[in-house]
Amino acid sequence: WTPAYSYVSGILPRELFAGNEAALARFELESTTAGTVQLKLNSMEGLSLTVDAKPVELKKNLVLDLARGRHQITFIVDVKKRKTGIRVELEEAPGSPAKFQLTGTQ
Repeated sequence: WTPAYSYVSGILPRELFAGNEAALARFELESTTAGTVQLKLNSMEGLSLTVDAKPVELKKNLVLDLARGRHQITFIVDVKKRKTGIRVELEEAPGSPAKFQLTGTQ
C-alpha cells in the first residue's frame, strides 16, 4: 500500500491508477458507537466495494450497518471502466446512534 491523498475537493484523482488494469483504494474508520453510516459516491462506474474484506453491493447512497470498532473500507477500481476520480462522503444516517471517525490505515 502507498499513501495517497485527495484534492481539496475530496476527489482521489484517477491519475493515481494510471498504468494499471485494476487498483485498490482503501480507508479505515472507527465506529465508537454501533449504528448505520451513509457513504455517498460521486459515481459507481468501475467500482466494487468490500467492508472488512466482505463484498458489499454498491449503491450511490449506501448505508452500512457497522458494529463498534475499526472497519476497513476498500474500493476495487476497474481502471478501464472508471473515467473519473473517486469521491466518498461519510455521514451519520438519519436516526442512527452511530458515531465514527476516520483513522489512519495500517
